[in-house]
Amino acid sequence: NVVLGLEKNYTPGSFSEVITLGKENKKVKNQKVDVILDRCWNSKTWKKSKLKIQETTPLLNNPILNNICWDKFKTTDLFQKFMIPSYIVSTNQELQDLAKKLPTNKIVIKPNTGIMGRGVQIRSKENLPRIRTKKLVQRFIDTSQGIKELDIKGTHDFRVLVLSGKILHAYVRKPKEGLVANIALGGSVQHVEKVPQKVKNIIKKIDDKLKKYGPRVYSADFLFENGTNPILSELESTPVIDSAYKADSSKNKQRAFIGGIIDELIKLIK
Repeated sequence: NVVLGLEKNYTPGSFSEVITLGKENKKVKNQKVDVILDRCWNSKTWKKSKLKIQETTPLLNNPILNNICWDKFKTTDLFQKFMIPSYIVSTNQELQDLAKKLPTNKIVIKPNTGIMGRGVQIRSKENLPRIRTKKLVQRFIDTSQGIKELDIKGTHDFRVLVLSGKILHAYVRKPKEGLVANIALGGSVQHVEKVPQKVKNIIKKIDDKLKKYGPRVYSADFLFENGTNPILSELESTPVIDSAYKADSSKNKQRAFIGGIIDELIKLIK
């Protein structure tokens, strides 16, 4: 059986209240659980809360892997070979000074943590925002030439779904308008049948560093510069399970994705 519970309602080995998922959704009190698929947003207290949960109930993903994906600077530090340099700025003056040194007229400014494209800004050096908290800053990657190998036209990002080292499938996201392609911001999805070999090679090296955290599910997003050069943009430990699979032609991929997640959960309780 599958149930939905909130982190705040967890007690060792169970939840004080859950909602059952099936033909009829209803609340159940004091529900024991064997394993948890962690879809919670990360928090500053993750070490205290998530690692404590893992002491009594297995988590997918391991909280440390989850934090690597959530903390964009950690991701960049660990996988800098496949990414462009990232910088942390805390003041408006630091942002202005850094912008002068970056080689592109546009720069990317984003929160150091988060998903769904929230808070991401692409600004020209002449139109920098005022910042109040720490931000991660990168040079702009021009993806307007698409992905030549896949005959993809225009601005995009390329998402690859990975289950414990196995590439499950991939799709291209394209922005509704502007330059940010996240589905949550109106981006469209185009599933593809091929993953370029350059991307496969990078995924292999990424997963070699993550496999020590056990069964794992994550996505890796790439931006193709000049139409041929894949650059890792970020990792996500809670990739969407629903909104990228609206088309009938993608339903088999969605079922395989869900089935794969179940297989990884089973590994944790054997």
